[in-house]
Amino acid sequence: MAPGAQTIRDRLRRLVAFLGAEGEARIDQREDEAVLHGTQVWYSALSLQFLLILALASTIASLGLMADSAVAIVGAMLIAPLMRPILAVAYGLVTASPVLLARAMVTLAVGVLTTVLIAWLMEQILGLREPTVEILARTRPSLIDLGVAIAAGTAAAIASVRRNVADTLPGVAIAVALVPPLCVSGIALSIGAFEQAWGAALLFAVNLVAIVLSAIVVLLVDGYGALRRAWAGILLMVGLAIVVSVPLATGLRQLEADDVAQRVVEAYLHEHYRINQAVHPNDLSRLDVLLFPDHVFVFLEIKSPAGGFTEAQASELQTALTQRLGRPVNLKVQLLLTNEFLLYPHRSPDGGLPLYGKDDLIPRR
Repeated sequence: MAPGAQTIRDRLRRLVAFLGAEGEARIDQREDEAVLHGTQVWYSALSLQFLLILALASTIASLGLMADSAVAIVGAMLIAPLMRPILAVAYGLVTASPVLLARAMVTLAVGVLTTVLIAWLMEQILGLREPTVEILARTRPSLIDLGVAIAAGTAAAIASVRRNVADTLPGVAIAVALVPPLCVSGIALSIGAFEQAWGAALLFAVNLVAIVLSAIVVLLVDGYGALRRAWAGILLMVGLAIVVSVPLATGLRQLEADDVAQRVVEAYLHEHYRINQAVHPNDLSRLDVLLFPDHVFVFLEIKSPAGGFTEAQASELQTALTQRLGRPVNLKVQLLLTNEFLLYPHRSPDGGLPLYGKDDLIPRR
């Protein structure tokens, strides 16, 4: 046990001395080192059971992604066993166990390739040609995803060394979401969407680095391994975290730009068409924002009757977007022409047309 970790444990024991036997029992629920070592050896092993469960999870996740089913994706997260070799990698680094570390890395690599391959095959069989919302949601990681991964990795490591919090692992599996990004990479590679495949692979890499790094810290604080043996692994993980953070910062700026553009467009439609009800804010069917070093490109797809949205109005909207985004905006508005027939022989008491909920101008949330 590391000296610093021993000091922390001694202070914790003195702190809970007033709690009596129950408090002491909770401190002693730290997993025995021999038991933990055996568990990590099991986690690091490449077995038929591991591959079978991972294959099933990958199949469920791939189908859920292509069907846009969040429920199926969550189910795949719950049964996917990829967290096990990742925790074994962290344990191998803090305990300087080269054999265990090598076994865990091989198991992890085989698991990653298996997941990507199954997703690729599923797409080849079903023939998806357009990415779904669930797929696109995993192709643009940001610093927010790094924060989630660090918190979830810390929780996973604590659950692995503390028997009394082991029941939190299902929630951790959902938070980390290791299999879905790999499945997105496989699906994107299958349809030739290499940029989306890269974005999903980056999301998995973020999760992987954050989990290993946070697990190393938890293991050391709880008295497993030694800092003098783990420093090389810590430096490696910190370096990788810095490397992946660079594109994540760009992803965060993209999220901010998306949010600003969405609010500007919805506010314009809501305010302008409160009087002229030609276009409703809910008729905004698509909004894409692309960031470039010297400008921003915004694409809008709006359902509108003929003459419902004019070039002059598009110019006003472009000006508003430029002011809010702080950079020149190239705006493209594509109108999906619609028409409607109102057969309302019964009028309101004031002689006007009755409103039935969907006619009310309520901005889209």
